[in-house]
Amino acid sequence: IYTSAVLKAQVGMGPSGLGAIYAIDVDGVNPPSLLTTIPNVGTIGSDIDRNLGDFNDRAFDSTAVQVIGTVGLGDMEISEDFASLYVTNLNQKTIEQVDVATGTVIQSITIPDPGCTGGDFQPWALKLDGEKLYVGGVCNAITSQDRNDMTAVVYQMNLSNNQFSGPVLDFSLDYDRD
Repeated sequence: IYTSAVLKAQVGMGPSGLGAIYAIDVDGVNPPSLLTTIPNVGTIGSDIDRNLGDFNDRAFDSTAVQVIGTVGLGDMEISEDFASLYVTNLNQKTIEQVDVATGTVIQSITIPDPGCTGGDFQPWALKLDGEKLYVGGVCNAITSQDRNDMTAVVYQMNLSNNQFSGPVLDFSLDYDRD
């Protein structure tokens, strides 16, 4: 099993930081081990800098709240032959392909920007279907603060040539929330 570090408010990071991907032995014989660390994922202060040292203190983690979804790693998928991991680098807005056998980043693929109005595109989601990798994200309306500018977008990437098509799905996120 492979798992990665994910930034959340009020939660400390593991020993290898924001870009860490760990291998977990399903038999439980060996402890989790570091497979690789994805470079250029952005930064976050230490647990102490974020005032997370005292678990009885309900500190407000203002550092993390400002950058959640924009630094670190997003979703991760494994290839059908179990040879490659695909992981979203939130800071670079790329898909990192990792060779499972060596832990080496094979390639970094830039995710298309849909040209958001009033904000930034923040990719996160991945779904592998045969030779197609679906990549989802949102236009966050961070600048305009207008919910009419919030949209979800899904692209399709052909794994044989890393070419994107789409968006194959896009829809507004401007609905009322009760």
